[in-house]
Amino acid sequence: MEETDVTKTFVCVDCEQVKETQTSGGTGYVIDNDDRICYACCAVRDVAYMAENKKICLYLSKDEVDRWQVTNWPGTLTFRTLCHSSGNHNFTGARRDVWFKDRQGKVWWGVQYGHNTQVLHCTKTVQKWGR
Repeated sequence: MEETDVTKTFVCVDCEQVKETQTSGGTGYVIDNDDRICYACCAVRDVAYMAENKKICLYLSKDEVDRWQVTNWPGTLTFRTLCHSSGNHNFTGARRDVWFKDRQGKVWWGVQYGHNTQVLHCTKTVQKWGR
């Protein structure tokens, strides 16, 4: 049986735009009461969450030219790292620490534990980084 790509749409509850989605993938998240938000609005919500909570779980990966970057899950929010360090961890075997600036220029620190994950536990710092 051949899989077909049927186009469906949904209305983002945040930006109120009609967005297309494919049956083999998606372009948004289902939230409360089967409402959906698009990936662009996910970035807006993540920025607001960062400002309010001063902590967030993001993802650490490398970009197309092999530089470390911090992103949200769909990749609609991206920060380049300022610096990073690698070391050992007594339980997971490895850890990587990174520092990055948010859109307001505030410095964040993130730590990733283990070899087989991209999850990055991020915390806003009081530290200043260059001018």
